[in-house]
Amino acid sequence: MPLQKSMAATNNSGLIRIGNKTIERPSQRYPLGVASDATIFAGENMVMNGNTTQNMQGEFYAGHFLVGTSVNDTEDKNEYPSSKVNNFTDAKIDLPTNLDPSLVSATAFSKSFTKIVARDDSMVGKNKEVGHYVMGTSANDDIPDSQLKSILNDDNKVKAFKNRAYRLNGKKAYLGDIDYFKDNKVSTQAQAISNVTNVSDYYANLTATE
Repeated sequence: MPLQKSMAATNNSGLIRIGNKTIERPSQRYPLGVASDATIFAGENMVMNGNTTQNMQGEFYAGHFLVGTSVNDTEDKNEYPSSKVNNFTDAKIDLPTNLDPSLVSATAFSKSFTKIVARDDSMVGKNKEVGHYVMGTSANDDIPDSQLKSILNDDNKVKAFKNRAYRLNGKKAYLGDIDYFKDNKVSTQAQAISNVTNVSDYYANLTATE
């Protein structure tokens, strides 16, 4: 399950010197960086294998979500996946309160992954409430209605997919709108990768010797 939001305290964010190196301290609110809320964080592609995974559960970030059979796949290998994602109706434990949005992508979902998200048994909370995704860095990453209709071939599924988009103040949210990304100054895929790399380097430097 996703990690709870970190409440660990750090000094104020900013550039600091450690030995001969100048590094950026992670944000005070999220000292582990933008990956701190994710069950799995993938800077590039996250590949869902429908042959082995029937219900992917958790809070996930990826540069791009697709359906395949290998972590090396860069495009869909399964046009009609039978898997679902984040169906929590059978959860036997209390779910974290920070589980929404549960899917965050820096780009538009692949066609096959779009079909998974639009399923009736995907993105469903423990009490059958609707779960949400964040897709892309701006409206340029939205999937046009005409393309959604072509992918899903069902007006109800198109509506369901669009209703699962995460909204803030009534507007569709994108990568840089989410608190824990905003706190870490992340609004693009490259910045997400850089942030996690910088945070990893920061903690490595804490224990490194000159």
